[in-house]
Amino acid sequence: MEKKRVALAQVVLLSTLAAAFGIIFGVPSSGDDGSAPTFLPDGAESAKVEKIVAENTTSGSAPMLAVVTRSDGGEITDADKAAGMAAYKRMMATDRKIGAAEEQQAAQGMPPFIPSKDGKAILFLVPITTELDGFNLIPVVDEVREAAQDGLPDSLQLNTTGGPAFAADSANAFEGADFRLLALSAAVVAVLLLLTYRSPILWIIPLLIVGVADRVATVLAGNMLEAAGYSFDASTAGIVSVLVFGAGTNYALLLTSRYRDELRLDHNKQRALWKAWKGSLPAILASNLTVVAAILMLLLSTQPNIRNLGAGAPIGLLVALFATLTALPAAYLIAPRWVFWPFVPKPDEDAPADSAEEATAELDSEQAQNKAKAPDNKWYSVANWVSKRPTTVLAAGTILLILLSLGMTSANYGLSQTEQFTTDTESVAGLDQLENHYPAGFASGIDVVASTEVNPMVLQKTLQSVKGVQQVAPNPLDKKDEWQRWNVFTDYEPGTPEALQVIDDMRGAFSGEVYVGGSDAKALDQANAAKTDMKLVFPLVLLVVFAMLVVVLRAFLAPLLMMVATTLSALGAFGMGAFVSKFIFDFPALDWTVPIYSFLFLVALGVDYSIFLVVRARQMVPDYGTKEAMVRAVAYTGGVITSAGIVLAAVFVVLGVLPLIVMAQVGIIVSLGVLLDTFLVRTLIIPALFEKGGNLMWWPSKLAKQDA
Repeated sequence: MEKKRVALAQVVLLSTLAAAFGIIFGVPSSGDDGSAPTFLPDGAESAKVEKIVAENTTSGSAPMLAVVTRSDGGEITDADKAAGMAAYKRMMATDRKIGAAEEQQAAQGMPPFIPSKDGKAILFLVPITTELDGFNLIPVVDEVREAAQDGLPDSLQLNTTGGPAFAADSANAFEGADFRLLALSAAVVAVLLLLTYRSPILWIIPLLIVGVADRVATVLAGNMLEAAGYSFDASTAGIVSVLVFGAGTNYALLLTSRYRDELRLDHNKQRALWKAWKGSLPAILASNLTVVAAILMLLLSTQPNIRNLGAGAPIGLLVALFATLTALPAAYLIAPRWVFWPFVPKPDEDAPADSAEEATAELDSEQAQNKAKAPDNKWYSVANWVSKRPTTVLAAGTILLILLSLGMTSANYGLSQTEQFTTDTESVAGLDQLENHYPAGFASGIDVVASTEVNPMVLQKTLQSVKGVQQVAPNPLDKKDEWQRWNVFTDYEPGTPEALQVIDDMRGAFSGEVYVGGSDAKALDQANAAKTDMKLVFPLVLLVVFAMLVVVLRAFLAPLLMMVATTLSALGAFGMGAFVSKFIFDFPALDWTVPIYSFLFLVALGVDYSIFLVVRARQMVPDYGTKEAMVRAVAYTGGVITSAGIVLAAVFVVLGVLPLIVMAQVGIIVSLGVLLDTFLVRTLIIPALFEKGGNLMWWPSKLAKQDA
């Protein structure tokens, strides 16, 4: 019988790995092309402007701005102008994928250079093809930049900026980031598993299986999202990878810990593994399905990047679940007991013998552990300490979380175009130079398109009447039958509240057939979309997680109090993370998407550890009553949940490898929140709540009526 089970495990493991490698190497890679995530809702007014301009422009080019300044900050001389013109000619001579007719059309009405009023800069406009984006745009922009620098005097600085430059720098920042993220995630998990298992061998098994699951999830998510019309950009791919590593490792830790406990009770390795699998299955399933259900709510978001995550992350989590429940136990069944070396779990002398007769009897796992003496460890001591002073613990924990949540008051929201990346780029340096020497709003001109039925004179006069508008100039489209376009420049720095107010005032001055776009308009539309999403997604996530807890625990009061504790913990983590982001990492502001990402992960993942704890306690309630069952559950799960929390927090910190500030901010906030849930909520607050509530916590199930 034993040989047959091992053979079956070998078949399961080999079949799973074969299917995994078939997907990884046999399915064409799809998805991440190096493009930055799309934050702008399709129905936003600024998105309509982009669409109208694209549909009515035939040149197929966008201007890259080349800003020339002196290295010493002095005024531009005639010799400098000549050197700048030579650089401009070299840039125009490169292969920018622009046809002759299109190039002539793109250059119409543009002077050879635009001098600044202070005489310290000159600006050239170099048309670049709009047919390429992402990684494909990098070599084109690089060639133009290299041509500009080739022969440029040391006395001059030339920086390129504008749409094509930002797109290329964005793609270049992401190039290789997926490999760095994978390598660093694997290294972090390997080190933490090695420290957790204290075995030089055991950690290899779950790490390899989770690593393969991550690659499978990446391929499947990329292809499935593309087929469904979603985008699998670098930020989505990064978060999916972090979730697979984090969640998969957590499931593996839970199963492995339970398996090691069973090996101490049973001579039969196969029977011990079956009991461990069956005993940990409810908590793993509940955890996974709760997070999946919560993340699916993101599909209702108005922002494309948020919807992309809502479609991609559940795929990764389900792949991690499948790998943990199939390949991992199959690998453990094949592996000998000594893989736990040097701390090989061995049963006591009175444990069930490894005989066929007793193997068929199948001693129930929960009964075996419930009848055993409670583990005399530090977690048992902590749980006993909490049980003696639950009111004090609840009061202190609640006050601490409220104080931490006050950090939210220090947060500013909204990152400008130059503040999106953690890496230094030439496009940002060029934009800084542009803002230093040209009018404040010159770098982020406002694009206004209107129906040709709108009187141009009235339109121009109305635009000029808006407070803060400095200049209004026509910028005709190639196709002039239906739409007219105007460029508007303001007195304000891009991204400032005053600049955004101008957008609002301009939109309020018109009704229908006049649309306001541009970079500041995009920022305003994104902020409004984020506020709308928060009002919709936040309550839905809470409702879904609560409903899942009710189903899992078959109770009402316990899930309700767990949700209150988790929500308060999420607010505390967000406040602490906002404070750290501003005063330690010196980030200028929080991106508008950070609250949505953070709240989702803090609630969905934070409740994970409470699920692991409470499900284990529920299994022991029939033998001990609620209060003692909770103390024992803390003792049994304390080590594994703490290890899982540290692993998950560390993996989220790895998100900082991606060059987006928003990912670094999410990593900071979620990692702090996971640690709060691990050490405060799960260890102190939840046990204190169950100590106060007793069996009533299981109302209206039968356990609520059980004698304590």
